[in-house]
Amino acid sequence: MINSRGVSEELEKQYGLCKAIAREVYDLVSHLGTPKVLLRDKNLLVELPSNTVSFVTEGYLKLVHDNREIRMFSNGDFIPVTGGWAEEYRISSDFKSELMIFPHLELVEYICKKEELGRKWAELCAMEQRLQLCLCGEFAPEIIDCEMVVKTYSKGDVIMNPNSTDGTVFEMISGKADVFVDDILVGTVGNNELFGELTLLVPDSTPEKVIARKNCFVRQLDSRAFTHLIESNSQFAVTLLKNLASKIEALHQLATHNHNQISRPE
Repeated sequence: MINSRGVSEELEKQYGLCKAIAREVYDLVSHLGTPKVLLRDKNLLVELPSNTVSFVTEGYLKLVHDNREIRMFSNGDFIPVTGGWAEEYRISSDFKSELMIFPHLELVEYICKKEELGRKWAELCAMEQRLQLCLCGEFAPEIIDCEMVVKTYSKGDVIMNPNSTDGTVFEMISGKADVFVDDILVGTVGNNELFGELTLLVPDSTPEKVIARKNCFVRQLDSRAFTHLIESNSQFAVTLLKNLASKIEALHQLATHNHNQISRPE
């Protein structure tokens, strides 16, 4: 239930659709979960390990921002991944709640192996993200309404095309892809890594082409969502810095290798 006064009927309708898909997905992945009881007044964001997805099997929990209730999670709801939330957020209940918890990466890896399940999960994530952003945009004004899309790609699919200049940044949730510059393989992208950010941050940089090496589950962020995450989510900013540092190191190694090849006497 959303349980917030002033929320539009359209949001309530979207929530109903989101909940129906969540139940379908849960029925197919429940065997992967571990039961967990969350006692009253305990903050789920603190009690559960980082990068954990939860499903409410009994009870309800409130998402609160600075003592303002934004929404509720009740029976049949997935709760977004823990980790990276600002201190002002709290997810707790006035009563004991029963959950099924899943390690995020393991859950996504399982889902991506099944095409129809992957499609449902991607649809669920996109709907949940839009719902969350709409509610947070209404009740937590500093959060902008930005679009995030989750997609699945099969082996051989082009994830990022060098001819695209729409400013999209990609985050590999699960999978592996090859990165090409001028048709030369320059690296790979794996779990939790970003790509496409150089084109946005440095418009004159050489465009990359990214092709899925195996099935991939990818989140797409437009330029506003990307900028907002850097400003509001310290964990995302750290991930971005690590990603850029890894690319610099990879380029250094490539340059060293090429120099040694040229300098090697025949």
